[in-house]
Amino acid sequence: ETLASLAVSLPAQWLKVGVPDASGSGLVQRAYAIRGAYRGWGVVVVDFVLHADAGPVAAWAGRAVVGDVAYLGGAHGGYQLDPVADWCLLAGDETALPAIASILESLPEDGRPTCVVIEVPTVDDIQALGYPDGTEIHWLARDREPAPEGRLRETLAGLCLPAGTGQIFLAGEVALVSAIRQDLAGAVLSARIDAAAYWAREPVSGSGFGQTGRSASQSV
Repeated sequence: ETLASLAVSLPAQWLKVGVPDASGSGLVQRAYAIRGAYRGWGVVVVDFVLHADAGPVAAWAGRAVVGDVAYLGGAHGGYQLDPVADWCLLAGDETALPAIASILESLPEDGRPTCVVIEVPTVDDIQALGYPDGTEIHWLARDREPAPEGRLRETLAGLCLPAGTGQIFLAGEVALVSAIRQDLAGAVLSARIDAAAYWAREPVSGSGFGQTGRSASQSV
């Protein structure tokens, strides 16, 4: 019943998820995007990326069963749509998928051109998403397009973005996000860029760019 008091007012908000540590005497906490919150049902949806080199929370999620206990913190951050933006671009890897999905489902049906580029490990990771008319979605599956860093940066560099003022949401691995942000800042004449580092291949002391309420961290 305490889920009813969780205030989720914007898409792409995040919260801390806490699970018992290996000893069972403490908690391990990591930040995760809120995929959806349905107060009337008492439901909060959080997606976990399950991968071979799993961190403590992802490992817990991989073996969790009904009745296991996790602890949730309050909601933070979020994505605020600019009402005067002429177009939107949403891009990221699989860790950004919950945030991008929640943003898409919150967009108004106002005919605003929206482009989405999402890189996922395999074609099986492609999800059905809700989005308004006028949305163009590009799925990049690494098993079909093998490359050391995937195809996200290359695909974004090749986009022909509309004229006018844009709004860009970008999230994923810290080094790749930082590089793409610099690419877009140099190529797009007028756009607000919200960039978030969700994970890092190696520990980093700082991402070098403004983040939307998330700090760079190791893989979770």
